[in-house]
Amino acid sequence: FPVIAGQAGTIARVRLDMTTNVRFVTAVFALPIAAKRLQHLIGNPLTEAGTERWNKPWVDNALKARAMVHAVGTNDEACGYSPGNQPGGDPVTGLHDNAASFGYHTFEFPVLYVAVYVPSATTLRAGRILFAQTEGGS
Repeated sequence: FPVIAGQAGTIARVRLDMTTNVRFVTAVFALPIAAKRLQHLIGNPLTEAGTERWNKPWVDNALKARAMVHAVGTNDEACGYSPGNQPGGDPVTGLHDNAASFGYHTFEFPVLYVAVYVPSATTLRAGRILFAQTEGGS
């Protein structure tokens, strides 16, 4: 889904909150990418096979061709465990709140495209999901 973000900048925080306690994987692109294309490239990223495909050079090249600027989550370290984490054995909360920043540059439109893979039916809660880094100044 598209998110208005500006032509270029730094995203300081990503916050995705699902309506159910579900684990998931997410990626952010500066160009649109179809769900069918992601399915073809990766399959189910919440499986060992999907994680292996995610790391293949040809898949990485195809994702970079769509200007992937951020990706987080694998079978072993899925999103959806905030404020804890999956490797820590914390319960699934359906929340991903990450302060790892990333830079981006958009192309034709000042929009970023967020892809979220979930293994079961859920809905993303309404609200802000990408937080731009604020510039200090006087």
